Amino acid sequence: MEEKIKFIDTTDVELKGDSTDYSDKEYTINDCILVRTTDIFPSDGIVQTPINGNAYGFGKSSFIGESISKKLKEKYPNYYMMGDEGEKYSNELAQFEVCFETLRRTIHFTINGLVGSTAYGNFEGKPFVIFEPLKYHLDESLKSLRVEDVYFDNDMKLSSECYILIDENYFKENSNNLEFLEQLKKFKVYVFRGNQQAAVSKVLSDLGYDSFLVSSNGYSNGLNDRSAANKMWQFVNKFAKKNNISLDRHFYSEINYEDSVKRQEKGKEIDMMHLNYILDNSNVSEELKNKIVQLLSEDYFLLEPLMDELVGEIGLDEIKELTKEFNDMYISELNSTKNKTR
Repeated sequence: MEEKIKFIDTTDVELKGDSTDYSDKEYTINDCILVRTTDIFPSDGIVQTPINGNAYGFGKSSFIGESISKKLKEKYPNYYMMGDEGEKYSNELAQFEVCFETLRRTIHFTINGLVGSTAYGNFEGKPFVIFEPLKYHLDESLKSLRVEDVYFDNDMKLSSECYILIDENYFKENSNNLEFLEQLKKFKVYVFRGNQQAAVSKVLSDLGYDSFLVSSNGYSNGLNDRSAANKMWQFVNKFAKKNNISLDRHFYSEINYEDSVKRQEKGKEIDMMHLNYILDNSNVSEELKNKIVQLLSEDYFLLEPLMDELVGEIGLDEIKELTKEFNDMYISELNSTKNKTR
């Protein structure tokens, strides 16, 4: 495996622009490579949609989240300031977050560049970047073709030309993980330290692809009609139109709307399960518990003072422990379901 791993250092490299400003080259589909940053390794050469992979994240409880926050602000009165106390507040608040299923049917890539974090998501600090030629995935699962967001509504089987870029810290931490090392044998691998975007540009250059700075609206230099970025953007748009591939943004798509509705419905269900777990397994008085249960079926808007009372009666430490128990059980159930379906 060692001969398939290349190490690159971009510690002192700041990516300031595209790999080429101007080009006489006429781009084709062979010049397009999909790029995806992720915290999930593509085991068995498969990039799974979040819903197929039973993906999950963490978020604030809609029932007791605000009451917990108020209690923590009493503990950390300078929570709003930069520094040690603000960091302690944020770190402890995160320990009360509830596990929620991602429930998204799509996987997303950019073309010939790495997107920065935008209003639509935080893409920084993820340990893996996947590089996969676009030409192998012009099938019915391809739902939209935009340079800043190519998305598919099904799992993707990666080709033999796929490369993986891995953060050096993650690579070192898992250097004795035999299962991880065995999975790496399926890919050509780069390991980097330093600036991830600069490392992506370096990999693309090594593979013979031009690289471009990507924003939430396309290529940063894509509107300059003399630039290589504009030529690539023009090619991708013309290719999509010629092949009847949508150019619509995912944010405004029907599939995103449907997924959002399902996430909201499932989120309410999990929120209720979490609150009931706390009520059933804590030292809350029967009187307060009965009041809460009654209002849950009558009027949500009158719950806030009861949630404050609940947090005060049980205490932060017990809520934190019960939330961890609930999350662990929920994640275990998700993983067991995932294992049965693979």
